Amino acid sequence: MKKLLYVASSYGHILSFHIPYIKRLQQMGFEVHAAGAGASDGAEPRDTKKINIPFEKSMFSIKNISCTFQLMKLIKEERYDVISVHTSLAAFFVR
Repeated sequence: MKKLLYVASSYGHILSFHIPYIKRLQQMGFEVHAAGAGASDGAEPRDTKKINIPFEKSMFSIKNISCTFQLMKLIKEERYDVISVHTSLAAFFVR
C-alpha cells in the first residue's frame, strides 16, 4: 500500500479543503496521514492518521525549527511515497 502525507500549517485547512481528495485517495488504495497544527474535530475520513505538528503562524518563529526536525523524523520513519503540502509556511519547512 502506498503512503501519502498531507501537510498544512493548520489542521483546519486540511479539514476545510481536502477531505474529498483524501477520501478518493483512500479509495484508490493510499494510506493517508495528515499533519498540521490544531485539534481534529473528528471530521477527517476514517483511517486517516492525524499527526500534530505545532506550527507557529510566523515564518520566523524559532518553534518552527523544532517542527522541521519532527517532520524529518516522521518522513524518515514512515517512508512516504507522496508528500503533499498545502500552505506556504508548511511547504517551506517540509521542503
